[in-house]
Amino acid sequence: MRPPSIEWAVISVAVTLVVVFAVSAFVIGLDALMSSLRKFDSATIGIFFLLLGWQLGCRFLRWFIYARCLGLKISPQEAFLYYAAALGMTLTPGRLGEALRLWFLEKRLAVPYRRIAGLYVADRVSDATAYLILLATGLAAYQHGTPIAWGSVLVIAGVIALIMNPRPIIGLLNTTYALVRRGRKQVVWLRRAVLNTSTLFQPRVFLPGVAIGTIGLRHPPCLQ
Repeated sequence: MRPPSIEWAVISVAVTLVVVFAVSAFVIGLDALMSSLRKFDSATIGIFFLLLGWQLGCRFLRWFIYARCLGLKISPQEAFLYYAAALGMTLTPGRLGEALRLWFLEKRLAVPYRRIAGLYVADRVSDATAYLILLATGLAAYQHGTPIAWGSVLVIAGVIALIMNPRPIIGLLNTTYALVRRGRKQVVWLRRAVLNTSTLFQPRVFLPGVAIGTIGLRHPPCLQ
């Protein structure tokens, strides 16, 4: 399989912007949307696209680091094409459309999905962790918001710890198979997928990913 072309990546980004505009027009009305857009000058629009590029750049960097940590031999240029080509699918429920990147990798590099499924999981958990960190930081200033904020952080930390150490999940899979004696191939597939996914949740990999994701959710220093 040939890698996606630059044209495909550009079209995918354009489709994303068109869909966002269409949904916004449907929700608030086309007249109200156009009236609001006319209030922005060119400098504000430029800053908006700069911030958008900053966030997407950080997300891509994190995704690329995760891909390389899984041992995928892929250049930054080709990885960027895969990432950009799937942007048009990010508006699907649960961002399931981002699994398109896994399809690109599977077809291009002939790697099994059990090896790369962790890319999707780590990406989503990294996003959730970054959002919760920012939420906890903001709510910490309010007396009644602190327990809720840090309680959420503890929950996500528990999920990360569970994925980081795959032995409990693998033990559960083995126990389930011992009871039902069916689905051996599926259990083997899941065991390997869990082991590969746990690689991305080791502190040396996951913590830099969360840091990059958190920075990506903030304004660049030069624009603060």
